[in-house]
Amino acid sequence: MKAQKILIPIIAVIGALVFFSVFIVKEVNQAIVLQFGDPKKIIIEPGLNFKLPFIQNVVFLDSRILNLDTPPAEVIASDQKRLIVDAFASITETSLSAVEVIVTAISAPLALNSLASLSLSVCILL
Repeated sequence: MKAQKILIPIIAVIGALVFFSVFIVKEVNQAIVLQFGDPKKIIIEPGLNFKLPFIQNVVFLDSRILNLDTPPAEVIASDQKRLIVDAFASITETSLSAVEVIVTAISAPLALNSLASLSLSVCILL
């Protein structure tokens, strides 16, 4: 009787830890495991995965279509002609270098639009 009172809370705690540490990545998703906001692991393969409970969290991204349509921007080319550029960015594969851009896109789309316009104007000037 006394062992049963001790065993039930231990089983409940272990069950809760397993519940909070397991996540499933579907076929149409990619997952980024963040530890205190810093990307630690990118999971492209579907299936059952594990994380540290209460320390890491998971952000799911749809891998079917990851597009960003920026508004048209006016750019001055190297020959001093004004161009109106309607840029279209497409993220086809998630890598650690693209994670920061994706996290920025989730949190601040306007910052990403200005970044895309700036990089596009730099490419045109070169």
